[in-house]
Amino acid sequence: MALCCRCLGTYIGVAITSVLALINKFSIGEKAIIIIAILAFADIFINYGMGKLQNTGNVTRFIAGILLAIVITKVFDYILKTERK
Repeated sequence: MALCCRCLGTYIGVAITSVLALINKFSIGEKAIIIIAILAFADIFINYGMGKLQNTGNVTRFIAGILLAIVITKVFDYILKTERK
């Protein structure tokens, strides 16, 4: 089964950041998360929002996947921590 670079980056990033979140070593401020989200979604917009006009390449997509994984893990971590309170 083929896997794109962005998906691979997301899977690896979620695996690493989830372990860090479970041992309470994953702390990133809200401003940093917003900046990371903007960078991740900018790559997705450039690839899909602009049509087939721009190709960002595999390395950029992999990094965008890791950034997206950080945002996903932080959102789930925030939801689970508010559920526990």
